[in-house]
Amino acid sequence: MEGLRVLDWALVSAVAALAAAVAALSRRTARLGGGPGAGQDRLDQARLEGLQAQLEAARAEQERLAQQLARCVQRVGMVRYDAFRESGGRLSFSLALLDGRGDGVVLSVLHGRDGSYAYAKAVRDGKPSHPLSEEEREAVEEALRA
Repeated sequence: MEGLRVLDWALVSAVAALAAAVAALSRRTARLGGGPGAGQDRLDQARLEGLQAQLEAARAEQERLAQQLARCVQRVGMVRYDAFRESGGRLSFSLALLDGRGDGVVLSVLHGRDGSYAYAKAVRDGKPSHPLSEEEREAVEEALRA
C-alpha cells in the first residue's frame, strides 16, 4: 500500500508540474498571430503541444500502473498454530496472500512428528474455493483487513 502512495505522489507531482507549465504556455500563446513575437509564439505553441502529449502519456501510464498494482499481492495474513497434539512450537501455519481485489491463495503447512503436509486453496473476491479450517479463515480475514 505504501508503494501505491509513493507512486501516486510522484505521478500527481509530475502532473501538477506539467499542468503549471501548460498554463504558463497557454497564457503566452494568447498572443498568436502576426507581429514581432509571432515566431516565438509558434515555438511556444509547439512546446505546449509537446507538454500536453507528455501529460496524456503520464496519465495513461498512471492508469496502466494502477491496474497492474491491483493484481499484485497487497494483503497478507498469517496464523501460526500447533496442528497436532503431539507437536509443539507452533510450527504449522496458514498464510493468505491476496491482491487488491481479494483474489489469491491460502497456503497451509501442517507440521507433525512424522512429517509436514502442505495445502493450497484458491480465494476469489475473498471467498475460498474449498472449505477453510478455522486457522485458514483467520488468515484470510486478517489479510482482508490489511
